[in-house]
Amino acid sequence: MFFVVILAIITSLFVAIQDPIIQKFAVRFAGGYLSEKTGADIKVGRLAITPDLRIFIDDVMVKDLNNNTLAQIGALRAQFDIADLLEGKIHLEKVELRDTEANLITYEGEDKMNFAFLAEAFASDKPKEKESKPLELWIDKISLKNIDFMLWNQNRADSVKTAKHLMDYAHLDLDDICLEASNFYMFGDSIRANIANLSATELSGFELKSFQSDAVVSQSGIRLNGLKMETNNSRFDLDLNMLYSGFNHKF
Repeated sequence: MFFVVILAIITSLFVAIQDPIIQKFAVRFAGGYLSEKTGADIKVGRLAITPDLRIFIDDVMVKDLNNNTLAQIGALRAQFDIADLLEGKIHLEKVELRDTEANLITYEGEDKMNFAFLAEAFASDKPKEKESKPLELWIDKISLKNIDFMLWNQNRADSVKTAKHLMDYAHLDLDDICLEASNFYMFGDSIRANIANLSATELSGFELKSFQSDAVVSQSGIRLNGLKMETNNSRFDLDLNMLYSGFNHKF
């Protein structure tokens, strides 16, 4: 009887959240709570969850503490695997992200990026367990379209101004990132995925026209099996292994 009551409550909540009035309330509550919690301006245009755990999020704007755009999400779609979720596993059947930009900036005179305040706002006061279980995540299918990403350090000289067509890794500005991938798996600091296609253009003029590989990234290296890559200047068809002794290794 207890489980029947719990199931009825959960079903009622899912039905209620489909109501436009309830959705508007949820959106305002989410934006207001996040803004108060972080001290930044955060707005959510739409938030909906269906009974089969499909999530729809549209028109999200996140400002940093300097009131500049940290992130702007046009449309995010995700679907959880209910059976695995009931067993405590984080398994998404698909994730789709559209028309989004992210700007990670280290402002002049500062040593932290502009998103650090988010982690600090939600950090737990409880002491960390010495041997906590690493995060484990499965995503069957990932689709990204029209994504802009900037990584900018104002404490470093901008070499692009003096040397055109050279990629400056302290001042990256990537536009129109598109990705189709499957069988994404993350365990702790190790990631593997089957990349069907990845493309993007960079401020320096570099253009990644296509990128295909079975990729593995871990503490011991990056392995790109079956790599097929084309840029505006080159083509590659090979297996590539870049080995190192940890992410803090200095090349």
